[in-house]
Amino acid sequence: MRKLGHVGRIGRAVLLVALLAGMSAAQVKRVFVANVGISSGASAKLTPEEIALVTKSIRREAVENLPSPKYEVMTSETVIAQGSAVLEKCDSDECVISLGSTIGADYIVRGTISKIRTMFALSVEMHETENGNLVASSELVRSENIVELLDKTAAACAKMFKTFADRQGSAAQITQPKPKPEPEPPKQPATYKITTYVIPVGGGIVSRYPNQTYYEHGTVVSVTAVPEAGYTFSGWSGASSSKNANLTAPIDRDLILTAIFDRRSASTQTYQPPAQTYQPPAQTYQPPVQTPTYQRSTVDGSGVLTDGRDGKRYNTAVIGGKRWMAKNLNYQPQTGQSWCYNNDNSKCNEYGRLYDWNTAKTVCMPGWHLPSRQEWDNLVKTAGGDKKAGKMLKAKSGWNGKKGNGTDNFGFSALPGGYRLYSNGIFDYAGYGGYWWTATENGSYAYLRDMNYNYDSVYEYYYSKSYGFSARCVADNER
Repeated sequence: MRKLGHVGRIGRAVLLVALLAGMSAAQVKRVFVANVGISSGASAKLTPEEIALVTKSIRREAVENLPSPKYEVMTSETVIAQGSAVLEKCDSDECVISLGSTIGADYIVRGTISKIRTMFALSVEMHETENGNLVASSELVRSENIVELLDKTAAACAKMFKTFADRQGSAAQITQPKPKPEPEPPKQPATYKITTYVIPVGGGIVSRYPNQTYYEHGTVVSVTAVPEAGYTFSGWSGASSSKNANLTAPIDRDLILTAIFDRRSASTQTYQPPAQTYQPPAQTYQPPVQTPTYQRSTVDGSGVLTDGRDGKRYNTAVIGGKRWMAKNLNYQPQTGQSWCYNNDNSKCNEYGRLYDWNTAKTVCMPGWHLPSRQEWDNLVKTAGGDKKAGKMLKAKSGWNGKKGNGTDNFGFSALPGGYRLYSNGIFDYAGYGGYWWTATENGSYAYLRDMNYNYDSVYEYYYSKSYGFSARCVADNER
């Protein structure tokens, strides 16, 4: 009898282990990220490709921030045979949640983009399909352009998914003994953000100095309203009601400021008689066109490239069989569109110039060229792939944020030169993001690569060719 009892205990133990294993398998939660919903006001301002990029950004953050194997983020291929195409026809959250349940998802994630004056506003929600309960939501993200909207969406969704996973993990382990608390890390200085709007659109612009995305507590910031031709500045609303176009104060909280401009009436226009100036007879002689001649660009024995056109010197690095410039190009062409960040020449020395795509295509020195999408793919693959290459390629200093700097394992020394918006000429994101053109176009758009201060990844997008981004050149032949 004792032997039979012993065997029975073994059997019960085996059964218990099997039950626990089954419970563990059953705890895997499937998450489906539905396509972003668009309100009527926003749909006219965003292309289908840009909408797809926002959905892709949300899905990427779900994969990176919901811990595996507890959560499985379903791919389009996973559900395509289960009616996923029907999801495209859903206009309401109830419809998405119901269809999500039919494809076997435990949670549905969906973002919605609306239009508030000149700003796009995006919110993301996560629902249980079993009962439709809202279990997580992101902070409201606002931006006037798709580049910044994608960066802000990634940060907001990463925070939402991490908070949700932590909360679920805490609930599951409530009966477990608490581990010995680790000492708290030193507190980082508080940072704040200034968000600005303009009424009416086109009435003027708002500039600020220093031009940053975030400011530490106590930073003295100057914000200035500049009217366009035919408008006058009326005053501020929001955090200030001042009539002074320039506001200067130390920042101690997040601020929202709206600059209000009035159209100048015809009665206020002062008549200016046409200037009477003597025009000398036109000179018909045209001097011969002087074709510039340059010294040949060379790479010395230590890998330093000298640009024969202006004598500037750049470190280079051989990565994946290609010789790359290890610094952003800082050559000012005689034609085309290029800028120093904030029109400050010192920024060109620090970050290189920003070029529109058509200029970037022709600006590399003879024997070098703007790298193609495939050449960037090979570079990123050599540096560890999309999710790790950013850390490996970013410079060891020069990036903002606690984890902004990289390890620069390959000597590429990527720096965050920011960008220039083509719609209003505003510069933004220097210190926080680096953007590099590729030579590969996609219709009226062109591909670029992006590294961010808050992530170790290298991202790929395509945008209007009129944006101002950085350029790196690669040698036609490795040498």
